[in-house]
This record gives sequence, structure tokens and C-alpha cells, in this order.
Amino acid sequence: MAHNNDVLTQEIAGKDLVINFRPDGTVMALHMDKFSLSFLGDMELGRASTIEHDEVDQSFFVLPTGQQHPIEAATQFAGYDHARSFEIDWLQECMLEGCTPHSESGRSIALAIREVKSGIYYRDGKRQREYAMVSAAAIKNTRNANKL
Repeated sequence: MAHNNDVLTQEIAGKDLVINFRPDGTVMALHMDKFSLSFLGDMELGRASTIEHDEVDQSFFVLPTGQQHPIEAATQFAGYDHARSFEIDWLQECMLEGCTPHSESGRSIALAIREVKSGIYYRDGKRQREYAMVSAAAIKNTRNANKL
């Protein structure tokens, strides 16, 4: 999806912070305590997503604000920290692409992140997929390969 926004990325604590300057003068970014954007003026904060626990699967999932059900790629995280890391990567990549997490592009980004960052672990004697840390470049390469 094409967009006319100016986008700046800044590495903060090992993660890229995407700062999106929109044509209407608003600025969008994920909030990070280590890099306050308050110097840009008054801030209006809102949740882009939530991390919730699935009691049946005993796993965590990421749910974009306004959505009733998570997309499959945003489910079955063994721990909250894994879901949070995925959430940050997913929302940042969506901001870079100029799409929302629940759009088709957002779903493609989520799938690429999970494909790149998946590993295997065992819980209750069953083989499960697990989330690991990798670079944004690997995510982009996987998305490009999926488009072919």
C-alpha cells in the first residue's frame, strides 16, 4: 500500500522505533519509555493491540484494537514476552508499510514474522512452534519470497 508519509526509524534498546510523520501533521509511533516523543508536542496515547491469554490452549495471542478474533499468525505464543516481542515487530512493520495489522498486508507481515522467527519447543510432550528473535531484514526477505 503506497503512502505519502515520512518515516524515520531509530534503534532503541535493540529494536527499531518507527516514527511516522503524516501529511496532516500528526505523528504516530509505538510508545517506548526509553525514547519519549513528548518534544513533538502533546501526546495522545491509545492501544494498538492487546496481549491476551487463551485459557484453553494455555498460550498468549496478540489482538489488534477493534478486532474480535486474532489472526492465526498472532496466536499460540508460549509466553507473554514472546507475544510482546512479536507485537512490537508486527506493529512496527505495519507502520513502515503503511497498513493496519488486520489488513491483508498486515496479515502477510504477521505470517512472515512467524515464519522467520519460528523454532520448535516441547510442552506437555507435544511438539509446538516457538518464537525467537531475528532481524527485520530476514522478515522482509521472507515476505518478498512469499510474494513470488
